[in-house]
Amino acid sequence: MTAGLTNPSSFGTINIIVISSETLSEGAIAGTIITATEAKTRALIDKGLQFTGTTSDAIIIAYKNSNEDDPILYGGPATPFGSRVAKLVRAGVKEALKACYGTDDVDKRQLSFHDR
Repeated sequence: MTAGLTNPSSFGTINIIVISSETLSEGAIAGTIITATEAKTRALIDKGLQFTGTTSDAIIIAYKNSNEDDPILYGGPATPFGSRVAKLVRAGVKEALKACYGTDDVDKRQLSFHDR
């Protein structure tokens, strides 16, 4: 996970890669993207920020593609798989912000859309 890299809008970006060793159905892929987005948003809100992401944020889902295993059918936060994704993304975004800005205390003025 990365946070704070420059993008054309100057707000920075948050990139997330979810990697699963299990096969996912198309529905689980879509649900996992939504779950990761929700978890990113929650992490930003937890930090007191007033936006849900930036113009260049990206989420990639990488998974084992096998016809041998039954796929995970759903990726929402109420499922065991989705719950793990939500917890890891939320924690990961917070850690990425800390790594980028060197502190847990994110400068809200620097990251607020309203100040741009």
